[in-house]
Amino acid sequence: MPDNFFASVRDHVIAFFTQLPDRVLLPVWEGINKNPQTTIALASLVVAVLAFLSTRNTARAQHEHNQLSVRPLGNIMFGDYETDLFVRLENNGTGPMVIKSITVIGAANPSEPLIKAMPDLPRNDLVTWRHYIASDTTGRSIRAGGGQLGLLRLSRDNRKEALVLRDLFVLSRDTIRAALGPLRLRVEYTDIYGKRFATERSLDYFLRNKERFVTKRSLDILSNLPPPSAKR
Repeated sequence: MPDNFFASVRDHVIAFFTQLPDRVLLPVWEGINKNPQTTIALASLVVAVLAFLSTRNTARAQHEHNQLSVRPLGNIMFGDYETDLFVRLENNGTGPMVIKSITVIGAANPSEPLIKAMPDLPRNDLVTWRHYIASDTTGRSIRAGGGQLGLLRLSRDNRKEALVLRDLFVLSRDTIRAALGPLRLRVEYTDIYGKRFATERSLDYFLRNKERFVTKRSLDILSNLPPPSAKR
């Protein structure tokens, strides 16, 4: 482009800012002096609109802060020890965890409680579950800050010290390990505002020592036990 074009643009810009006070600001100021009430009304309207926008943004930020302040953090926890085996849910968040569904992926009936996917214990008159949930958990709440909901637990009663009962517990434990290993848990839950979350975890950890399971010796172990009690 020719140099005179840029010079012309520069001259127009300089002229605009030079004449701005006389052509724009001065008429505005004269209008304010002639119509002070109208000016005050317009100014009040502008202030009101700005105040409304500020209040709305503050309310939105406060609502987001409230949601983050009571946000649950669900975890699927399990333990696998020599004398204790369990699966539970834990809420490590800052707000209550409201369960919407628990799905046992890999089970014959995934919507049923985890205990329903477990086989019968070899001798449930001698070794029994310490705890389990067999009912629907929908709507149940887990408190914030480490609240827990146990789904199942199998542990040895230390009062039963007979060696044959220890072997039976090991058989029961390994039977449940083998049943848990192929499964996967998915938990869907909400916070108190209804916002949905989900967590999912495989239970294959229970199969890490499957080559040492004693289930192949089940007949030998059961043959050394007293006959089942007639009273269950």
